[in-house]
Amino acid sequence: MRKAIAFIMVFAVFCCSVLTAASGVETAMEGVHDGIFSAVVSNLAKPQIALQGVTVIPVDSLLPRMISFVRSDVSTYADSFAFFGNDATYRATGSSVVQLFQLFSTEELRRQLESRNLKAGDVILDGSVRMVDGNESSVRFFPFIDWEAIDSRYEISIMVTGAKCQNGFIIECELVVRGSRGRTVTITAENLKVNNEIMETEPVVLAFSH
Repeated sequence: MRKAIAFIMVFAVFCCSVLTAASGVETAMEGVHDGIFSAVVSNLAKPQIALQGVTVIPVDSLLPRMISFVRSDVSTYADSFAFFGNDATYRATGSSVVQLFQLFSTEELRRQLESRNLKAGDVILDGSVRMVDGNESSVRFFPFIDWEAIDSRYEISIMVTGAKCQNGFIIECELVVRGSRGRTVTITAENLKVNNEIMETEPVVLAFSH
Protein backbone atom coordinates (compact mmCIF):
# COMPACT_ATOMS: atom_id res chain seq x y z
CA MET A 1 0.00 0.00 0.00
CA ARG A 2 1.28 3.48 -0.83
CA LYS A 3 2.64 5.72 1.88
CA ALA A 4 0.11 7.63 3.93
CA ILE A 5 -1.33 10.80 2.42
CA ALA A 6 0.46 13.80 3.89
CA PHE A 7 -1.51 15.43 6.68
CA ILE A 8 -0.83 18.91 5.32
CA MET A 9 -3.54 18.27 2.72
CA VAL A 10 -6.22 19.01 5.31
CA PHE A 11 -5.92 22.65 4.35
CA ALA A 12 -6.43 22.00 0.67
CA VAL A 13 -8.93 19.19 0.24
CA PHE A 14 -12.05 21.32 0.69
CA CYS A 15 -11.19 23.31 -2.42
CA CYS A 16 -11.59 20.20 -4.55
CA SER A 17 -15.03 19.33 -3.15
CA VAL A 18 -16.75 22.62 -3.88
CA LEU A 19 -19.47 22.64 -6.54
CA THR A 20 -18.79 25.86 -8.42
CA ALA A 21 -20.86 27.52 -11.10
CA ALA A 22 -19.96 31.19 -11.37
CA SER A 23 -17.26 32.25 -13.80
CA GLY A 24 -13.86 32.61 -12.16
CA VAL A 25 -14.77 30.73 -8.97
CA GLU A 26 -12.77 27.66 -9.97
CA THR A 27 -9.68 29.79 -10.59
CA ALA A 28 -10.16 31.53 -7.25
CA MET A 29 -10.50 28.22 -5.42
CA GLU A 30 -7.40 26.88 -7.15
CA GLY A 31 -5.57 30.01 -6.04
CA VAL A 32 -6.58 29.43 -2.42
CA HIS A 33 -5.58 25.77 -2.69
CA ASP A 34 -2.18 26.63 -4.15
CA GLY A 35 -1.58 29.42 -1.64
CA ILE A 36 -2.34 27.34 1.45
CA PHE A 37 -0.59 24.22 0.21
CA SER A 38 2.51 26.20 -0.83
CA ALA A 39 2.63 28.05 2.49
CA VAL A 40 2.54 24.84 4.53
CA VAL A 41 5.13 23.06 2.37
CA SER A 42 7.46 26.08 2.36
CA ASN A 43 7.25 26.27 6.15
CA LEU A 44 8.07 22.58 6.57
CA ALA A 45 11.01 22.72 4.17
CA LYS A 46 14.51 22.96 5.56
CA PRO A 47 15.84 25.48 4.84
CA GLN A 48 12.51 27.27 4.80
CA ILE A 49 11.38 28.70 1.48
CA ALA A 50 10.31 32.34 1.31
CA LEU A 51 7.14 33.06 -0.65
CA GLN A 52 6.20 36.56 -1.75
CA GLY A 53 3.55 38.08 0.52
CA VAL A 54 3.21 34.96 2.73
CA THR A 55 3.85 34.78 6.47
CA VAL A 56 3.54 31.54 8.45
CA ILE A 57 3.27 31.47 12.23
CA PRO A 58 4.27 27.94 13.25
CA VAL A 59 3.72 25.85 16.35
CA ASP A 60 5.44 22.64 17.41
CA SER A 61 3.38 20.49 15.08
CA LEU A 62 3.00 19.75 11.39
CA LEU A 63 0.36 22.42 10.89
CA PRO A 64 0.87 26.15 11.48
CA ARG A 65 -1.11 28.28 13.86
CA MET A 66 -1.68 30.92 11.20
CA ILE A 67 -0.95 31.71 7.54
CA SER A 68 -1.19 35.31 6.36
CA PHE A 69 -1.36 36.49 2.74
CA VAL A 70 -0.73 40.15 1.86
CA ARG A 71 -0.94 40.98 -1.85
CA SER A 72 0.59 37.58 -2.51
CA ASP A 73 0.94 36.81 -6.22
CA VAL A 74 0.48 33.05 -6.76
CA SER A 75 2.39 33.24 -10.05
CA THR A 76 5.63 33.89 -8.10
CA TYR A 77 5.51 30.68 -6.08
CA ALA A 78 6.89 28.33 -8.74
CA ASP A 79 10.05 30.42 -9.14
CA SER A 80 10.51 30.51 -5.36
CA PHE A 81 10.37 26.73 -5.15
CA ALA A 82 12.71 26.44 -8.15
CA PHE A 83 15.24 28.85 -6.62
CA PHE A 84 15.13 27.87 -2.95
CA GLY A 85 13.78 24.33 -3.02
CA ASN A 86 16.28 22.25 -4.99
CA ASP A 87 17.98 20.91 -1.86
CA ALA A 88 15.08 21.25 0.56
CA THR A 89 14.11 18.45 2.90
CA TYR A 90 11.28 18.33 5.43
CA ARG A 91 11.57 18.99 9.14
CA ALA A 92 10.55 16.22 11.50
CA THR A 93 8.73 17.25 14.67
CA GLY A 94 8.80 14.86 17.57
CA SER A 95 9.07 11.68 15.50
CA SER A 96 10.51 10.93 12.11
CA VAL A 97 7.84 12.10 9.70
CA VAL A 98 10.05 12.97 6.75
CA GLN A 99 8.95 9.89 4.79
CA LEU A 100 5.34 11.05 4.90
CA PHE A 101 6.18 14.03 2.73
CA GLN A 102 8.14 12.28 0.03
CA LEU A 103 5.03 12.33 -2.15
CA PHE A 104 4.98 16.12 -1.92
CA SER A 105 8.47 17.24 -2.87
CA THR A 106 9.14 20.86 -3.68
CA GLU A 107 9.87 19.79 -7.25
CA GLU A 108 6.44 18.18 -7.64
CA LEU A 109 4.75 21.22 -6.16
CA ARG A 110 6.67 23.49 -8.51
CA ARG A 111 5.44 21.48 -11.50
CA GLN A 112 1.87 21.71 -10.23
CA LEU A 113 2.15 25.48 -9.89
CA GLU A 114 3.69 25.82 -13.34
CA SER A 115 0.82 23.82 -14.84
CA ARG A 116 -1.55 26.66 -13.87
CA ASN A 117 0.16 28.88 -16.49
CA LEU A 118 -0.36 31.98 -14.36
CA LYS A 119 1.12 35.33 -15.28
CA ALA A 120 2.02 38.15 -12.90
CA GLY A 121 -1.15 39.68 -11.49
CA ASP A 122 -3.47 36.83 -12.52
CA VAL A 123 -4.28 35.61 -8.99
CA ILE A 124 -3.58 37.70 -5.87
CA LEU A 125 -4.32 36.52 -2.31
CA ASP A 126 -5.10 38.63 0.76
CA GLY A 127 -6.30 37.13 4.02
CA SER A 128 -5.54 34.40 6.50
CA VAL A 129 -5.94 30.83 7.67
CA ARG A 130 -5.84 30.50 11.44
CA MET A 131 -6.43 27.89 14.07
CA VAL A 132 -9.34 28.96 16.25
CA ASP A 133 -9.78 25.80 18.29
CA GLY A 134 -8.06 22.46 18.57
CA ASN A 135 -5.45 20.22 20.04
CA GLU A 136 -2.19 21.30 18.42
CA SER A 137 -0.28 18.40 19.96
CA SER A 138 -2.61 15.91 18.29
CA VAL A 139 -0.58 16.08 15.09
CA ARG A 140 2.81 16.51 16.74
CA PHE A 141 3.78 12.85 16.86
CA PHE A 142 2.07 11.72 13.67
CA PRO A 143 1.77 8.84 12.82
CA PHE A 144 2.14 7.60 16.40
CA ILE A 145 -0.96 9.37 17.66
CA ASP A 146 -4.37 8.79 19.14
CA TRP A 147 -6.44 9.37 16.02
CA GLU A 148 -9.58 10.07 18.00
CA ALA A 149 -7.77 12.95 19.72
CA ILE A 150 -7.56 14.93 16.48
CA ASP A 151 -10.16 17.67 16.74
CA SER A 152 -9.25 21.05 15.28
CA ARG A 153 -11.01 23.98 13.67
CA TYR A 154 -9.51 26.51 11.28
CA GLU A 155 -10.99 29.77 10.05
CA ILE A 156 -10.29 30.65 6.42
CA SER A 157 -10.94 34.13 5.11
CA ILE A 158 -9.18 34.98 1.85
CA MET A 159 -9.88 37.59 -0.82
CA VAL A 160 -8.82 36.56 -4.33
CA THR A 161 -8.31 39.25 -6.94
CA GLY A 162 -6.38 39.61 -10.17
CA ALA A 163 -6.76 39.52 -13.93
CA LYS A 164 -8.27 36.01 -13.88
CA CYS A 165 -10.71 36.78 -11.07
CA GLN A 166 -12.41 39.84 -12.52
CA ASN A 167 -14.13 41.70 -9.65
CA GLY A 168 -12.67 39.36 -7.06
CA PHE A 169 -13.94 36.70 -4.69
CA ILE A 170 -14.04 36.50 -0.91
CA ILE A 171 -13.77 32.89 0.24
CA GLU A 172 -14.71 32.12 3.83
CA CYS A 173 -15.30 28.96 5.82
CA GLU A 174 -14.53 27.03 8.96
CA LEU A 175 -12.54 23.88 8.28
CA VAL A 176 -13.20 21.16 10.87
CA VAL A 177 -10.69 18.30 11.14
CA ARG A 178 -11.65 15.26 13.21
CA GLY A 179 -9.97 11.91 13.60
CA SER A 180 -11.58 8.55 14.27
CA ARG A 181 -10.74 4.90 14.70
CA GLY A 182 -9.28 3.11 11.72
CA ARG A 183 -6.68 5.82 11.03
CA THR A 184 -9.12 8.12 9.26
CA VAL A 185 -9.56 11.88 9.30
CA THR A 186 -12.79 13.61 8.28
CA ILE A 187 -12.55 17.15 6.95
CA THR A 188 -15.67 19.28 6.77
CA ALA A 189 -15.95 22.80 5.35
CA GLU A 190 -18.68 24.47 7.40
CA ASN A 191 -20.39 27.68 6.33
CA LEU A 192 -18.41 27.86 3.12
CA LYS A 193 -19.22 31.10 1.32
CA VAL A 194 -17.97 32.71 -1.86
CA ASN A 195 -18.86 36.40 -1.95
CA ASN A 196 -21.30 35.66 0.87
CA GLU A 197 -23.08 33.01 -1.20
CA ILE A 198 -23.28 29.61 0.47
CA MET A 199 -21.58 26.85 -1.53
CA GLU A 200 -22.37 23.15 -1.33
CA THR A 201 -19.66 20.77 -0.14
CA GLU A 202 -19.35 17.19 0.98
CA PRO A 203 -17.16 16.00 3.88
CA VAL A 204 -13.85 14.51 2.78
CA VAL A 205 -12.48 11.38 4.50
CA LEU A 206 -8.76 10.64 4.34
CA ALA A 207 -7.72 7.07 5.12
CA PHE A 208 -4.12 6.60 6.18
CA SER A 209 -2.19 3.39 5.63
CA HIS A 210 -0.26 1.67 8.42
